Amino acid sequence: EATANEGYTFENWTEDDEIVSTNATYAFEVVEDRDLVANFVINEYEITASVNPTNAGTIEGAGVYNYGEEATLEATANEGYTFENWTEDDDIVSTNAIYTFEVVVERDLVANFSINEYEITASVVPENAGTIEGAGVYNYGEAATLEATANEGYTFENWTEDGEEVSTEMVYTFEVVEDRELVANFSINGYEIIASVNPENAGTITGAGVYNYGETATLGVTENVGYDFVNWTEDGEVVSTDMVYAFVVVSDRELVANFSINGYEITASVNPEDAGTVTGAGVYNYGETATLAATANEGYSFENWTEYGEEVSTNAIYTFEVVSDRELTANFAINQYEITASAA
Repeated sequence: EATANEGYTFENWTEDDEIVSTNATYAFEVVEDRDLVANFVINEYEITASVNPTNAGTIEGAGVYNYGEEATLEATANEGYTFENWTEDDDIVSTNAIYTFEVVVERDLVANFSINEYEITASVVPENAGTIEGAGVYNYGEAATLEATANEGYTFENWTEDGEEVSTEMVYTFEVVEDRELVANFSINGYEIIASVNPENAGTITGAGVYNYGETATLGVTENVGYDFVNWTEDGEVVSTDMVYAFVVVSDRELVANFSINGYEITASVNPEDAGTVTGAGVYNYGETATLAATANEGYSFENWTEYGEEVSTNAIYTFEVVSDRELTANFAINQYEITASAA
């Protein structure tokens, strides 16, 4: 009777290399000396190994082993995965990627991997220029979508990473394969402040130009001689009556500084009172031409025009540019006539 040890299986009985029985228990009548051999074969066991999840990695070392041999299984993670453990019938048997064991039975092992998680961070430059959605933790191979939204007064420029431009689209989608630290860059808007004078030669303006969003623009006016500042208007609407107009810039603006031309009173009197008449006195705008005409009454002759006792003209028709109030006097002399008489 032949009994196999663990890991072996009885094959047959041989005598002089001839098979005499395939039964472990061999009964025969003894009639002579015999030299029998009980033949055994070593058991073979299949070691199978699978990957979970399927595409997470690769395995080496699975196959058929003889009883008592040492099997070495090696699990290698694919990109984006990390080896976790070996399990058999859902029980953890090793946490080493290289698992070595003595083969004594068939085994069905699973190499378990976890998918890597990566952090996608995003910041805004300048800090208050806009907002970002989509940053966070993603699994390897997922699609991350970052969306930048500009705050009022700013314009999105691009996404950069380590100072290098990676996209000029406000919505940036990419496959996650590693941690990433992205920056959404914005530029502050520049707005043009235009200012003009009405009427054209009435004064001058300072402060017009290009300003960044949120800056304070200060427009100032200087009156030319003969004009008075009235107000600032935009699209015909009064926005300020102050000569210095300060405001926060949030858009392009086109402003008009309005002036009124000064009116001056030209008065003219006759000396002596009943010596003649004067025309042309009245109110004139700055820069207009006034023409005063003196006409002598009968018996009088025009002499000159005076202002505060100073002669300003000897012409009966006196023309001048109006730049101030004036008080003029048309002076006349009474005519003298010679009466001669002779005796005859």
